[in-house]
Amino acid sequence: MSINFTKRDIPLLFAAKSFMKFLPIIYYFIVFFFFIDEAFKN
Repeated sequence: MSINFTKRDIPLLFAAKSFMKFLPIIYYFIVFFFFIDEAFKN
């Protein structure tokens, strides 16, 4: 039970680390897209 939980937990932890690593990139992409959208409106 403990080994299965550890094996299941490792990909989840890896996915969380990857998500936190790419979160600023996604955030800046959204801000950049919003800025371009506002620029084309005006």
